[in-house]
Amino acid sequence: LWRECGVYVIVSQSRDGEFLARALQRWGYIPLRGSSSRGGAAVYRQALTLLRGGKYLAIAPDGPRGPRRNINPGTIHLAARTGCEIVPMASCASQKISLNSWDKFEIPLPFSTLFMAVGRPLQMDDAIGDEVKLKNEARLKTALNELSEKVERMSRTAQGRSLNP
Repeated sequence: LWRECGVYVIVSQSRDGEFLARALQRWGYIPLRGSSSRGGAAVYRQALTLLRGGKYLAIAPDGPRGPRRNINPGTIHLAARTGCEIVPMASCASQKISLNSWDKFEIPLPFSTLFMAVGRPLQMDDAIGDEVKLKNEARLKTALNELSEKVERMSRTAQGRSLNP
């Protein structure tokens, strides 16, 4: 989705990140290299500038080290500080290889069907305080988990149809 639309994607500076950045670039996205564990301050400043300039930014909110499906506070902080909404999204391929990594990274196999779900935009409250931060985090985490479960159900249903015509 949104290829060749000027979408920036935050990608880690790791060796794996280099492979992903090259693929994203070929697919029409603009890689922005850095993460909370390496190059975080620089990529955060770049992201602030891009968002304030009306650009679009894609972020894996669990960060480069997880834990899986936990929300890295940087995502919420960026949205709250810029007033930008977060649009939660999830995807799942009908046929895939799941890596034995902390995030269970999935690689879609050729000719598989990709299921995507896009949630309603979420505005993050920019008030200061732990209670507000936890509320923002819970809202985003709930939305992402619901979307992930939805696309996983869609994938399982499609697999059942293809196996039992």
